[in-house]
Amino acid sequence: MKLPLLLTTLILSASTAIADDFLYMVCKIEGQNTSTNLVSKDVIDDDYEDYLMFEVDLSKSLFRNHRDPEWVQMSVDGNTIVQDTKYDREGFTARVRGVLPLNPPGQITIDNWFKTTTEYQVVKGKGDCKMSDSSAWNEINVDR
Repeated sequence: MKLPLLLTTLILSASTAIADDFLYMVCKIEGQNTSTNLVSKDVIDDDYEDYLMFEVDLSKSLFRNHRDPEWVQMSVDGNTIVQDTKYDREGFTARVRGVLPLNPPGQITIDNWFKTTTEYQVVKGKGDCKMSDSSAWNEINVDR
């Protein structure tokens, strides 16, 4: 009799976790931002520190940050969320690659480049992410 009760408890607790397909985290990132003017060949190197909050829709393999309402495709690889997005629009190309923890806390790494007809920019960084929640997201995201 104890086994059916245990199985019911496990199923109910698992379905609660699965029903919430959204994950929220905030990440502090430190890194290097290098911009090169393709006309003058001037190079500007800047250290940076930034905070980003992410909303992840695990059921649709999409995520976004609090500054941009556009959902972006991502994949799950082991215990990480991976974004590897390429852009190729008129006069603009880019590759945005980020790796975030699936189960915060954990490390974030970014390795991005952007190119226009006059500028090439490389942004690399590392940092730490911690769990957040939907109420914090609703307070600061751009599409509120």
